[in-house]
Amino acid sequence: MKMKYFLTGLMLVHFVVPVTAQYDTDEKRRDFYLEICKKYAPDALEILNSDDYKNYLEFADGSETRTELLDRLNTVVHETCHGYNFKIGFESGWNNEGYFITKGIKIATKEGNYFPSAVLNKMVPKEQQEKIFRYDTYVGGEPDNSSTLEGVYGFLNEFSAYYHGTKVDWEMFKYVETFCPYSDVKCWTQDFLPNMESTLYAFYEFRLFIAWYLIYAEQHENKVFQELINNQNLKLTFTLLETLFQNLVDDYFKMREQIVKNLIAAGHKIEVGDKYLYVENGNSKSGNGIPDDDIKYLKSLYTSKENTMLGNFRVKGANLSNYKQFLIEVKK
Repeated sequence: MKMKYFLTGLMLVHFVVPVTAQYDTDEKRRDFYLEICKKYAPDALEILNSDDYKNYLEFADGSETRTELLDRLNTVVHETCHGYNFKIGFESGWNNEGYFITKGIKIATKEGNYFPSAVLNKMVPKEQQEKIFRYDTYVGGEPDNSSTLEGVYGFLNEFSAYYHGTKVDWEMFKYVETFCPYSDVKCWTQDFLPNMESTLYAFYEFRLFIAWYLIYAEQHENKVFQELINNQNLKLTFTLLETLFQNLVDDYFKMREQIVKNLIAAGHKIEVGDKYLYVENGNSKSGNGIPDDDIKYLKSLYTSKENTMLGNFRVKGANLSNYKQFLIEVKK
């Protein structure tokens, strides 16, 4: 779920760019995605190659320009990752879950019992539910997707997809530098940065959802809790993805800082606030949404209870280099 917006004066408006169509066939759109991912985003390339392009191009429907295709790349990779995760699980057994971590690492795990995540509405204050952007969609709303129905298994599926979708946007930085000069402030602040900013803080949301689910399960659904806390491969999946996603969040802020420095060096007046990145142009100022305020609020919801539970759900000592020694073989 993405948002893309910028603020001009006091009005929040949607951003539309009138540009000439270049990618007016599915084959051209497919080739564009595969070529840039082959050069800049190997994980995204593996995800796209896991499916028929006619399926994932559904999420880029109507895109005929480079800007439009880049704007939808996050969603294309995110949704295709769900399909890849399903294949990883299905190939290991009918009732198994699968997760793509990174190139060369796929983890399948047995799926145990679960309960709909909407029961968390009983323990999460209404004010928090309303302030967390993805809460209603993935936790407290109608149970119509794997996340709301399958608890931690579904949350990790989304965590994986949000990571890979956000990551491919970050990886496009080097590509965008090949055609977007820092004299063009709009290209950076309205086209490029917003693509990953609205999905970046999913890192904090889904870790919170997982913690709350485990806390509720420990108190009210002990059988489910014991299955989850003893599911080695599920915990290993969380441990590896959490590390990768945290690194990506850190990399975003480093990248944004560099972009801002480059824009200032190019003569632009830039100010970074809590909610917006402001660009001054004469007597006017425009603001482009950034995730800082959302991240600050989400961080405030992590108490010792959530942090302790997440600590218990990690596989101690596991990392991308040694994960195989912690992996349990999943039999059909």
